[in-house]
Amino acid sequence: RLKVLEYDVYSIVSLGNILDENLGSLIHLKYLSFKDYLAGLGAEFGLLKSIGMLQNPETLDLGRYCGKIPKVVSKLRRLQHLPGFRMSMIQLKGGIGGMESLQTLSSVRIDDDGDDGKELIKELGKLRQLRKLRLDDVMEDHICTLYSSLNEMQHLESLSIRCPHFTDLHLNPPPSMLRSLTLGGMLDKFSEWILQLQNLVKLKLRTSSLNDDPIKFLENMQNLLSLEISNVYKGESLHFHDGGFQNLKELYLTKMSTLNSIVIDKGALQSLKKFKLYQIPYLETVPAGIQHLEKLEVLNVQYVPHVELYPKV
Repeated sequence: RLKVLEYDVYSIVSLGNILDENLGSLIHLKYLSFKDYLAGLGAEFGLLKSIGMLQNPETLDLGRYCGKIPKVVSKLRRLQHLPGFRMSMIQLKGGIGGMESLQTLSSVRIDDDGDDGKELIKELGKLRQLRKLRLDDVMEDHICTLYSSLNEMQHLESLSIRCPHFTDLHLNPPPSMLRSLTLGGMLDKFSEWILQLQNLVKLKLRTSSLNDDPIKFLENMQNLLSLEISNVYKGESLHFHDGGFQNLKELYLTKMSTLNSIVIDKGALQSLKKFKLYQIPYLETVPAGIQHLEKLEVLNVQYVPHVELYPKV
């Protein structure tokens, strides 16, 4: 009646001879994890040929495996959670749409810029039970198809999209149940549809080229609890206004190569407990108004080289 099988030891020894003949007999198995084992195998993953014999798995944790997911995985129609690391999905074209029980799919790559890639993204729209989705290296030609698929995922709570090449992203309407959103791409203007996400509590904006201060767009999102702005803003100053971010608990400002000043008005960030500044080489002084953050418990400053910053803290 084995329900959980974990293989976490880093190894280059194949498990095929040990488990291939017996894996299908584990009819009660719900959770199968390889994690660090796959880090040792690299791209070789012959064991998955026998995984299709499983009858009732709910979680297949591939850990840091970053190769192609073999097509046999699409036979696991009761699978609910498929976490991994930048896994290639192209082998699942024509099959993943039938995995309708999936709730977690992360992180995966659509590394085909042709019709196969578009067809695969279209199939994702059939996964209407998805709660968590992370897509890396989405290609610009796939964006429109991705919009359509995301609109079918009405239960989606966590979404991460990394597309190095797009300059704009419109989700209208966006998935209304989103609680966590991560966007990475060369956006040149703020995606205002984010403001429609009334349930959003965690937002990460990464690797864009915004010319306007993103704070003025975000500070009235009163349900937001955690905000990360990383390598996004090309301006010289950020201004947190009175009354803004009343419930924000964590703020991470990182990798801002042009930023030289941060201003915090009295009445802003009144619930902030953790504040991190990382790789802001031209920040000239401690954020003006930081003394107003009466609930601040942790101030983490790394790679902010100006010595003027530290005596004032």
